[in-house]
Amino acid sequence: MYYYKIDISYDGTKYNGWQRQNNTSDTIQSKIEKALSAILGVTTEIDGAGRTDAGVHAKHQTASFCVNNPLDCDSLLQKLAKILPHDIAINSVIAMPERFHARLNARGKIYQYRIYTRPESPVFERNYCFHHSDKLDSDIMRTIAGCFVGTHDFKLYQDNRHIRKSTIRTIYDISIEENNGFIDITFKGDGFMYHMIRHIVGIMIYYAKTRETIPADFFSLTERHKKWPLAPAKGLTLISVIYD
Repeated sequence: MYYYKIDISYDGTKYNGWQRQNNTSDTIQSKIEKALSAILGVTTEIDGAGRTDAGVHAKHQTASFCVNNPLDCDSLLQKLAKILPHDIAINSVIAMPERFHARLNARGKIYQYRIYTRPESPVFERNYCFHHSDKLDSDIMRTIAGCFVGTHDFKLYQDNRHIRKSTIRTIYDISIEENNGFIDITFKGDGFMYHMIRHIVGIMIYYAKTRETIPADFFSLTERHKKWPLAPAKGLTLISVIYD
């Protein structure tokens, strides 16, 4: 068997997330598998490094697949560019060592959440940020970011009720930068669960707007407050997947 890694960019606006689903073909995984299968002449499945939600974007998602015969990576890249829709791009196709798996070999991920805080509409960025015209205190946001950095049980801050694996994750860093009305919140961690980042951003937004007293320990709480909003999906982008 021959193993390959593909680097993918996509605008998730009109898709039902990354993962292949039985009731729709409008997922990123389905579109790429359909294109690969047509080119290679055999049903080809890919394994993504992670699952992004409906409406979430990616600059450098990765996926892997294996085939019985070696491929010309440059030729495959050109053919994929002709078949895939305009909002999905394969940036590279790389031959990998035997048994490479995009998810199992990943060591972490970097995501960015973008907020626009000016009154006017962010016309050209409207699909890639959350427009929140109320003033937000970025210092409060940084304080809350510090509360979530480290190794914690994030069970309260994810929405997969049927999760069977450990909900303990490590966030290595959360950085916040401001520029021309945008607030960019960058998360680097070993892994993120369903809605985890969007819940943390929602908490940041709530306290940065209301200036209420911040809990002493978010991980000693027994329930997540309903007043904390879930930040919209369109502001979130997978920046890259980390490998050794």
